Amino acid sequence: MQEQQSTADGPAGAGGADDLHVVVLAAGKGTRMRSARPKVLHEAAGLPLIEWVLRLARSLDPASVTVVLGHGAEAVGVAVEGPGVRCVVQEPQLGTGHALLQARLVGSCCCRATCRC
Repeated sequence: MQEQQSTADGPAGAGGADDLHVVVLAAGKGTRMRSARPKVLHEAAGLPLIEWVLRLARSLDPASVTVVLGHGAEAVGVAVEGPGVRCVVQEPQLGTGHALLQARLVGSCCCRATCRC
């Protein structure tokens, strides 16, 4: 068996940013938060929670960033709009796997190479 060597850029065989596609699942209602506001729009340190996630995603310099919207899709869509961010609405909301499949169906996710959808 051949051992893969790791490098400073990551494990051997790992693609660079060209192979990285980020999917942010932001369709949940946040029922336990007891708020009408979509949970990803609640703030922490002065910014909506979704903004912190998008900043981290952008710092990875991915080939694509797709946000899956659901509850409060219009408001969340406005909050996440910007260059390089695609949105897809999950309707109906049938769980996490279904949300990831929605991103794949839009063609902005290369799940075929990185996961088994």
